[in-house]
Amino acid sequence: MEGIYQIDSARSGIDNMSIDQAMLLQTAEDGIARLRIYSWDKPTVSLGYFQKFEEFQSFNPAEDLSVVRRATGGGAIVHHYDWTYSITLPATEAGAIAHGASPRLYDCVHGAVIGWLGQHQVAAELWSNQPLPGIQQSSAVCNAGGCSFLCFERRHAGDVIVDGFKVMGSAQRRHGHALLQHGSLLLRTSPLATSLLGLSELGFQPEGLLAGFSLQVVDGLRADFGIQFQCYDCSDPIVPIPEETQLKFESKLWTARI
Repeated sequence: MEGIYQIDSARSGIDNMSIDQAMLLQTAEDGIARLRIYSWDKPTVSLGYFQKFEEFQSFNPAEDLSVVRRATGGGAIVHHYDWTYSITLPATEAGAIAHGASPRLYDCVHGAVIGWLGQHQVAAELWSNQPLPGIQQSSAVCNAGGCSFLCFERRHAGDVIVDGFKVMGSAQRRHGHALLQHGSLLLRTSPLATSLLGLSELGFQPEGLLAGFSLQVVDGLRADFGIQFQCYDCSDPIVPIPEETQLKFESKLWTARI
């Protein structure tokens, strides 16, 4: 399968969500896999598709923090000190099953991240639905009794865990014949979310290692899905952003949809 990947520059929340959505739409048309690894130009909260906007208002009563809404579900993420990735694949190639989900794609990316951490002597593992012996339960598990506002205070099977703390989670969205997966690796604690420990607080300093991290994800996708990636070494977005897509993520009607 043909693929393109890019280590992108820091962009606004609106641009990041617009590009991810544009990647999904373009892959649905041309069948080319796309991978983008990126950061955020200022602290921004991304809300899950089903989260209520009033939860964000309670979290940020001063209304001084940027906010966007993702097309994917899950809890809110404070994008401050994290690396974010997005990958789009044809749904059939991704092995999508019920409701368009692809457990295989989750496992591939998270497995690659665990392998990369292991290269740096960081012991990471996938969270299971059952508590693991000897692992500290660092924060609330999302269950029928309710969910924490923040994604990294939740637990779902397949999340990447270090010393009981969640350091990576991902979410998916299907559109037509393509699937989008994106997620974040928590590098260190943000003063905006002090309950969360990142890799730095857990004894690993990841700054300066983005290129190696990116290649590990590329290699994992090549091994598991046969994607032959070409590097897109350009400051322009990896795909053109349709005007209607940009307007959607700029709209307060979208951000405060519920």
